[in-house]
Amino acid sequence: MTSGRSRTAGGDRRRAVSSLLLPLAEASRRIERARIVRVAETWVSPFDAVGLASARTLKARRDEPSEDRAAMDGFAVRFRPGSANRAFRLRPGLVTPAARASPLALGEGVAIATGGRLPPGADAVVRKEWARASGTEIRLRRDVRAGSDVHERGEDLERGTVILRAGEAIRPFHAALFTAQRIERVGVRRPRVVLVPIGDELVPGRHGSGDRTPDTISPLIERLTPGPIYSRLPAVRDRADALRRTLARASRGADLIVTIGGTSVGERDITKPVVAALGRLEVPGVRVNVLKRGGFGLIGRVPVVLLPGQVISAVTTWCEHGLRVLARLTGASPPGPFSARLTRPIANSHRMDSVYLFRVSEGSAEPLRWGVRLFSELARANAYGIVPHGARWSKGSQLSLAWLGPRS
Repeated sequence: MTSGRSRTAGGDRRRAVSSLLLPLAEASRRIERARIVRVAETWVSPFDAVGLASARTLKARRDEPSEDRAAMDGFAVRFRPGSANRAFRLRPGLVTPAARASPLALGEGVAIATGGRLPPGADAVVRKEWARASGTEIRLRRDVRAGSDVHERGEDLERGTVILRAGEAIRPFHAALFTAQRIERVGVRRPRVVLVPIGDELVPGRHGSGDRTPDTISPLIERLTPGPIYSRLPAVRDRADALRRTLARASRGADLIVTIGGTSVGERDITKPVVAALGRLEVPGVRVNVLKRGGFGLIGRVPVVLLPGQVISAVTTWCEHGLRVLARLTGASPPGPFSARLTRPIANSHRMDSVYLFRVSEGSAEPLRWGVRLFSELARANAYGIVPHGARWSKGSQLSLAWLGPRS
């Protein structure tokens, strides 16, 4: 039987913790004002840089294409002024992308492959299907204008054009373009992130047994935000001394520590007191349902993002706090909101603002079932939004949403 004193003490503790919850905007400001040191620049190959922010503004080193080239298979021709230009002398041979052809004479043409360098003097390329070659002559089936089917020098990129600005994410398409531009190394900032799962119930393997459960959140955070160098530690028991030793060791080699679990108000929720004892707890929680138990702090100069042990809360807290901290560490452009139109009405009857999950497609947002333990809904979702307390939105309303993780 629980005594009235125990119930009162528990209620007092919950009210005390609730009074520490910050408005989300204030939590974001504290992260922006925190002394977070940007990690050093390192140089990697373009494809190894995919998913990271460019440390520098990158410009084209050369015109693309570097010379006039054929945009189609056909014949490169040089017009004869004042003539109908429907017949040309056929010069033997084929101009390939790797070959250099000698200049064309007036009224002359030569077969050329897509991507082939235009011979000096050539005015246009005649598509193969618009011409007929017979013996030493090319006859055209239609008139051709100067410049037709020619990929002109610098048409795609002129030397000096900005390809990517500092802070923007490098996509696979950028990496391919850098390679085409002979850019062999790209400057990025790649933080070392240590993931610290916490809980007696966790097991490191893929399968739980009995009351033991697998750690699903640590590997999810890694895959959700590729780019940093992750180290995933074995699960720490729900003991303050064990967690204190683990975080103290991690802070000596990490650029960012991410704890997972132990952030609520129970007797075994030790993460926030331990972080506060080792350093500073800048954000003890926020006044938004689902996000409220997450936090942010510093151990020395190492930022610490505190994720709740429930997966939906962990993922959305990571998107709100973790991605903001990563942006500070790497110089990346912070994630921004986007808008989408509701496919059906939604109302928030909770006592505070609350996170809702959405499936967004072609500008429309389908609200999913609400519930912090509905893991299957997270598998369907690709975005989330914060619905104010008491809000009622009708079908067709425009919502401000955020993607679940970085989106290129």
